[in-house]
Amino acid sequence: GYTALRLTADGTGNTNSEWTLPDLNPGGEVTSFTASFDLLLYNAGGTTVADAFWFQFGDGSNDVQSSRLGIGFITFPTAQIQVWSSGTQIGGSYGTPAIYIDTFADKFKSTTISWNETDGLSLSYGGTSLATNLSIPGFDPVSGDVFSFYAWTGTHAQSVYLDNVSISTTTAAVPEPGTAITMVLLGIVGFVGHRRRRHVSGA
Repeated sequence: GYTALRLTADGTGNTNSEWTLPDLNPGGEVTSFTASFDLLLYNAGGTTVADAFWFQFGDGSNDVQSSRLGIGFITFPTAQIQVWSSGTQIGGSYGTPAIYIDTFADKFKSTTISWNETDGLSLSYGGTSLATNLSIPGFDPVSGDVFSFYAWTGTHAQSVYLDNVSISTTTAAVPEPGTAITMVLLGIVGFVGHRRRRHVSGA
């Protein structure tokens, strides 16, 4: 066995699992992140692999394709790596499916997913760059978004293991509700009521 987190098991169909992290940035909107982890997608061979592993950043729901950002390692019905944003698939399939389906249970592969507002999304798997500076139209993180990992099987199955998960983020502070409006109103009152004291405004 492994000390890694197992999400699904080869030979066990009709299962699903989820690991959702707590909000890493309470009160802040994420402006960039880098998520790295070791991933093992394993099938003993001779059987059909299924169904998928999914990395998600959004509201924590299990509607993975409709989340704000999702990267899916899909093995059934066709083998694809897909990128989704708010219900829209971005491009087609990234990389060659054969690079991530192993028939040996000892091939953890380093995976890195990064995004920032300027450069977009980059994805590498097992030392192979699959996407670099990919634009993600409509992706706009909000306060409260969380990182999640999903896996599921159907009639057929595969093992999905996670290890050495590391996520770093940068954020923009979110003002408390009403703060910005209050500051504007105070500025207007000060300007109208004390026009000769404009040199003290704007503090």
